[in-house]
Amino acid sequence: MPSITTEIKINAPAHIVWNILDDTDYYRQWNSTVLSMAGKTTLGQKLALEFSPGDKVMNIKVRISRLVALREFRWGGKLPERIWQGNPIEKWLMPLLFIGEHALIIEPVGEDSCRFVHTEDFSGLVPTLAWKKIGPEMDTAYNKMNAELKARAEAIYKKKYDFKLHPAVDLGVKNAPDNSAGNFSGSTLSCHCVIQPVEVAVNSQSAHNHLCGCSLCWKPKEALFAQVAVVPKEKVKVTANQQKLKVVDRTATIQRHACRDCGVHMVGRIENTNHPFYGLDFIHTELSNIDGWAPPQFSAYVSSLVESGTQPQIMSAIRNRLKELGLPPSDALSPELMDNIAAHSAPS
Repeated sequence: MPSITTEIKINAPAHIVWNILDDTDYYRQWNSTVLSMAGKTTLGQKLALEFSPGDKVMNIKVRISRLVALREFRWGGKLPERIWQGNPIEKWLMPLLFIGEHALIIEPVGEDSCRFVHTEDFSGLVPTLAWKKIGPEMDTAYNKMNAELKARAEAIYKKKYDFKLHPAVDLGVKNAPDNSAGNFSGSTLSCHCVIQPVEVAVNSQSAHNHLCGCSLCWKPKEALFAQVAVVPKEKVKVTANQQKLKVVDRTATIQRHACRDCGVHMVGRIENTNHPFYGLDFIHTELSNIDGWAPPQFSAYVSSLVESGTQPQIMSAIRNRLKELGLPPSDALSPELMDNIAAHSAPS
């Protein structure tokens, strides 16, 4: 029995691919093989297709024979369309001449990609006798439809999940120059004000640099995360326009000192002498225009993004991107810092 099996990997979740296939009103917008599909996509329902395997268009009526949500869409049909219009001789004869069983199958591959398998099994005299002509035409058409489906699904996925983590890592984590290792001794941080910017001198390399998803830290425009590091507080000094600083929230553990005009957080300080991080100031190294700072090493409080309005549906994609960047996601701090907190809190 002649058959065709094609497949393609699609870098988009299975549910996006399924929604495209299920939304038959928009086939013509992306699909040059199945130009239209009229009817409801329910089991046993008849569908009227405009099918174009090459430079010709055929009108076909099929019946949905199997439907598994998010996984499989299968239909069977006979040619030509007029057999559905009541001719008893053709209804008897055509199954002997041509029958096709068409299947669209989606196989998830992880959370953010899938394999699309596109097959058809043929029976009857026509495909058997004319397979040398029909087979290559169908194979080309199905591979073309696969590529068009892939392009549409990946475009939708990219648009929907086109998030910005932080300018410092969106294009990849930038490591400190090799010649700065052990030699970098800090720089000046400046707020975003054009006139009279607040300036903070930091005379130390940073430590524990990370991306933070909490809703309290300052984040650049459109960024999901803040980039935060710590330095010894005795190495931090406001050197210009200190009068513009104000504490954002005096009840918070970290007293974040922000510029009154542009809102940028310049330094965060812990005043509680019993806190395990007392003696360390929190800074945003991107406020310096000099390279050499230690790069981010992990990402913290990732789930807190949802509190700030990030859609839960994209959280897996965000975590995957963080892993790709070598910034393991956590809903707390790094294991090293959590161990330090635990050791500080343990009875002596």
